[in-house]
Amino acid sequence: MSSKSKLPSSIFRHFAKPLTVSRNSIKIIVSKSTKIFNGKTNKKKYTNSNDFDDPTKIADIFAKQMFKEGYAFDYSLESLEIEIDKFLLKYSFRKGKNGIYDKIFKTRYWKRHQVETYLTAYIGVTLIKLYGGKWIGGFYGPENPFGSNFHTSIILIKNYQFNPNHFISYYLSNGKKEEGTFYEYLYSRSQHYGILKDFLGGGLLNKIENS
Repeated sequence: MSSKSKLPSSIFRHFAKPLTVSRNSIKIIVSKSTKIFNGKTNKKKYTNSNDFDDPTKIADIFAKQMFKEGYAFDYSLESLEIEIDKFLLKYSFRKGKNGIYDKIFKTRYWKRHQVETYLTAYIGVTLIKLYGGKWIGGFYGPENPFGSNFHTSIILIKNYQFNPNHFISYYLSNGKKEEGTFYEYLYSRSQHYGILKDFLGGGLLNKIENS
C-alpha cells in the first residue's frame, strides 16, 4: 500500500468513556473502544441500488487506517486468523431487546453498518488475493445507502461461492458466545449455535481448498 495515499479525514470519532445503560433490567453496552468509524471514503452521489462500490478500495482504506491503530491487516492469512478476532472484540457490541438500543442510540446502527462494511471488503479481498477468484456480486460501500451486502456480496473461488458478510453480520448481532470466533469460522465453526448454522457454514478455508 502506498504511503502517499491520503485517507479521508475524521474516519474515526472519539468517545470519552464506554457507556452502559440499564432500563427494565435490560443492559445495552456500547463498545469499549474509544474510536469508531465516521467519515467519507468518496464524493460519489448514489442514486439507486445498482450504484456499487469497489471493495478493493474500501479494503485498502480500512487496512491503512487500522495499521495506524496497531493492527496488521496486511492481506495475509495470519491477518484473517488473528486480526479479525482482535478487531471484533474491540469494536463489537451487544444489542438489547425490543429495539431499545436503537431508540436510545439512534446513530449506532450506522456505525455498526460501517464496521460491517469495512470488514466485509477486507475479508473478501484478502481471500481473493490468497486463493484467486473474483467478486461476482455487488458490493455496497460504507456511505452507500442502497442495498445490503448480506444479500449481494458473493465471491467465487474455484467452484465455491460464499458471502464474506454473513459471519460478520451475525457476530455483530449475536456476539462471540453464540457465533464463535472468526478463526473457528475459517476452520471449523464448532461453537456456532444459531438457527442458520448450515446456511452460514463452517470450515470456510477447507471448503475453498476442497472445491
